[in-house]
Amino acid sequence: MTNRTAGVLAALAALLLADVAGAQVCAGLPTGDGGFTLGGRKDFPEGTDSWGVEVSYNFAGPFSLFGGVDIFTENDFPGREVFRGGVAAELPGLLVSPTSGAPACAVVEVSLLDLDVLTITEVPLGLGLGVDLSPASGVSLLPYVVPQLVLTDLNYDSGALPQFQDETQFDFGVRGGVLVAFGKLYLGGEVRHVFGAADPAFGIRVGIRRL
Repeated sequence: MTNRTAGVLAALAALLLADVAGAQVCAGLPTGDGGFTLGGRKDFPEGTDSWGVEVSYNFAGPFSLFGGVDIFTENDFPGREVFRGGVAAELPGLLVSPTSGAPACAVVEVSLLDLDVLTITEVPLGLGLGVDLSPASGVSLLPYVVPQLVLTDLNYDSGALPQFQDETQFDFGVRGGVLVAFGKLYLGGEVRHVFGAADPAFGIRVGIRRL
């Protein structure tokens, strides 16, 4: 883990110990029950250029759905799409801190990348922690962090790449960030990292929400 990544995660952890209650921020969603979001993102993975859109819906209850499409370009694979989707379920018996009203949540995600001769399926299984820091000004600060166990399946085209065999691997990862929400707008930053597989990827998120 780089010093920069460790510093970001340490700052998030400190914020998550605050004695505050909030909506379901544990999955990185700036909405309460019945709310939805529509937004865009710009990520900066090493050696590529990535843009995407994302949507989410928070049901009146413990569940939320979220998904999106990222389009990245690099020299070997121009204009490829990564399809993402997931579900989060609040765990009301497990709180961020004993005195906080903000629950943790189980987060299951799936991403799919088709490179013609190779299909990469990634399934992060995480425990999300997040709180809503809402001062009197009405501007909300929403920090969240999701430690993950990441299952990655590599499926090769046996006709094009007979020398490779399909494989499945497990790694630890993390997704975390901070959103600033005011009224129907939100913006913020996020870091994604799978340890041992790639360098951390930093991104910017911006969108609209219905609370």
